[in-house]
Amino acid sequence: MIRSVYISGADLAAQLAAQRMIGTGEAGLRGPETCESWTEVPPGAVVVGSLAQDSDCDAAPCRDGVTKVVIVPNHAQGLKAVSRGADHYIVAADVDSPVPETIALQIRRADRARSSGFGNGVVEEENCVDASAFRWLIAYTGSVVHRHGQIGYMILLRVEPDSPIPSEALAEAICLRLCKTLRAADIVTWLGRNWFGTLVATGLTLEGAQVLASRLRESCGQPIEYEGRPVAVRCNIGMTTFGGSEIDPDLILDRAASAVDQSTWSNFSDSMQEVP
Repeated sequence: MIRSVYISGADLAAQLAAQRMIGTGEAGLRGPETCESWTEVPPGAVVVGSLAQDSDCDAAPCRDGVTKVVIVPNHAQGLKAVSRGADHYIVAADVDSPVPETIALQIRRADRARSSGFGNGVVEEENCVDASAFRWLIAYTGSVVHRHGQIGYMILLRVEPDSPIPSEALAEAICLRLCKTLRAADIVTWLGRNWFGTLVATGLTLEGAQVLASRLRESCGQPIEYEGRPVAVRCNIGMTTFGGSEIDPDLILDRAASAVDQSTWSNFSDSMQEVP
């Protein structure tokens, strides 16, 4: 799938970010083309714009199938933009860094997953996929980050309820929490029973990935509401990096599972607070 990138002609930051995203065309993007309003671009387009330049970035919804990339002054504004419908954000200081290229590869990765006939994940979220798609994305992302000298992160979680609940109920609750905690470009899956995986997009330092893992542990350790009652849960979590010449999904998953086995469980009592 070839996508066209649209920008406002007067938005210099967007022009620079779009040019970096398009690069040599490896990510399947072409352009950039100019537009008067984001609401007028065709389905399948990628639109890039700055909050300071284009009011569409902050308010107007795009057509279905349009990917929205917003340039913001800081991460706080980026999170707000995502909550209002943006798919990705770029901090203004990073428009001439590898960040736009990383986002372009993330868009390509998601397109390839959707076009490969994989089933959906257990919840209706764009970044939640089934286990087969997850393994395919590990291999694809590993190949990409290896060619670009980057690092990817695999985070696994094992979640155990205090009292028995159906696996499907546990899977739905935890996958929803993972999707809400992670960035829009990161991938979530249920691997079966009480195992969950997250594929974290590049663009994070190791320290940033560790902070994200802590947030996931805190979110998934909160009680789950099942049949009108709170069920305490505990979890442990493990992370591994990838991006070298080895891109076998099972080996990467095995490394992350070993990290889970070496981590400590959270306590049931720590999670008995108000059910989110």
